[in-house]
Amino acid sequence: MKKLLVLGLLSLSAQAFSQTCEVDMVDRYNRVVRTFRAYGNDDSCIEGMKQCRKSIRLDYSSNPHYPNGSLDCVRAGGYNPTPNPNPYPNPNPNPYPNPNPNPYPTYGVTVSGIVEDNAFTFTARDASELYVNCLTDIRRVIYGSSDELFFSANNNRFVNAQTSGWYNDTQICSIIEQEARRSVMTNYTAPMRIVGSLERAPFQMEAFDRATLLNNCIAAFTATRQGSTDELTFSLNGAPFQRITTSGWWNTPARACKAMIQNIDAIIR
Repeated sequence: MKKLLVLGLLSLSAQAFSQTCEVDMVDRYNRVVRTFRAYGNDDSCIEGMKQCRKSIRLDYSSNPHYPNGSLDCVRAGGYNPTPNPNPYPNPNPNPYPNPNPNPYPTYGVTVSGIVEDNAFTFTARDASELYVNCLTDIRRVIYGSSDELFFSANNNRFVNAQTSGWYNDTQICSIIEQEARRSVMTNYTAPMRIVGSLERAPFQMEAFDRATLLNNCIAAFTATRQGSTDELTFSLNGAPFQRITTSGWWNTPARACKAMIQNIDAIIR
């Protein structure tokens, strides 16, 4: 009797550990960074999620390639119980399968830009979620209407939108959402290194994509502690220096970055 009980427990243990759940750590482009596997019943996915989120907090919080908010944890393989094939399969499967089983594909979306003088970065799983998130997050960036919008969706060229009237928050989010639907991911094969001077204050920065370029530029120009400026000199990846000026003033780091990035955007692919 005891032998049968031990064998039964071993059988149940083997069956439990043959059930697995995988959780992927993904970046903002939906690329898998690491995979975590948990064993046991369906609740083990919770443990996999805990391991993934703990790793983001402890192992990647200071990694410059993965800034805050750029990593997420998603179910990978899902719950995979021990297969139990049907001994009596349906002899007449559905002769009319759905020709488009996934009519609404999802993809990672990252949008970085400037509204008036305020920088922002929005992330979402798809363009529809981006619009909803934008309506909530945009109110933290602007407090009223705006007539200037400068942004890049999924690392594509920056869009410079202006109006003679005013954009409200729904119009801004609609412009961003529509551009996100049109855009596809763009990956660089080499980093961007920019050195130069804002007025007489030197600066340098590096970036691997447009979103990082914008954020690093604002940080670098803020660090120069310049007030209103009208002259900027820069060199991209060791190329000859370019000098740009404005007939008015760049009165914030964001406006100076916008002027420089518009010139860089015409060069990089």
